[in-house]
Amino acid sequence: MGFGAHPHQNMEIFSYVIEGALAHKDSMGHESIVRAGDVQKITAERALRHSEYNASDKEQVHFLQIGFCLKKEG
Repeated sequence: MGFGAHPHQNMEIFSYVIEGALAHKDSMGHESIVRAGDVQKITAERALRHSEYNASDKEQVHFLQIGFCLKKEG
């Protein structure tokens, strides 16, 4: 299970992994594994698509993901 590719724009997105490991992929070609205790920051000024999935088929992953708007559109 996970979150399939979805878009963000004008956002800073922070992911903090509490337990396990999180696999990340995005439309800029970045791929990474974020492990327990690690923080990942993504800046999506323009349209960016990304996905997250559990990096393990044996262990659970628990994480927090917080997004902040960069600027008001309009």
